[in-house]
Amino acid sequence: MPRPANPKTAEGLAITEAVAQAGLTQAAVAELLDVTPGFISQFASGHRPVPWDKAERLADVLRVEPRQISAEYARLMDHFGSSQVTRLDEAIVTSAIGVARKALGLATGDVFEVEQSPDLFAQALRVAMAAEIRKQGKGIDGSRQGDGQAGGADRFARPAQDGREAATGRGGKRKTA
Repeated sequence: MPRPANPKTAEGLAITEAVAQAGLTQAAVAELLDVTPGFISQFASGHRPVPWDKAERLADVLRVEPRQISAEYARLMDHFGSSQVTRLDEAIVTSAIGVARKALGLATGDVFEVEQSPDLFAQALRVAMAAEIRKQGKGIDGSRQGDGQAGGADRFARPAQDGREAATGRGGKRKTA
């Protein structure tokens, strides 16, 4: 079977040029990043895009901006701005992908393409980031939670009597044990 034509991309060209300007080889870059030379070659040839979570490390080694070598990183920066990206880590993005996969009903092994559903992924990132903030015990504004006051709907709830539903004070009801 013949090999497909080289799909050299702007990111791949930038990586190739940066490797040469840094006076390195793809093998040397791979060694510095503790990956295989083939991994770097796939980035440089355009056969594989540089993922957002690898862009900063690769950019540091090549002494370029991450957005020059990763379209995915550039999209995240453009969408969330620099203040939000600094809060993202691999665990949050992995969690967001899980949220998006669940929302789409994808089976194990099915691939979630961020480019196909960027709005869904953005919402999933918000959900994952909010969950992480709650897990850390902080409010959205960074303040500590758990000051002894009931929050949310519980603050407005009236206790149920005899195990019936409790009124929430907002016209709704909640089940009680």
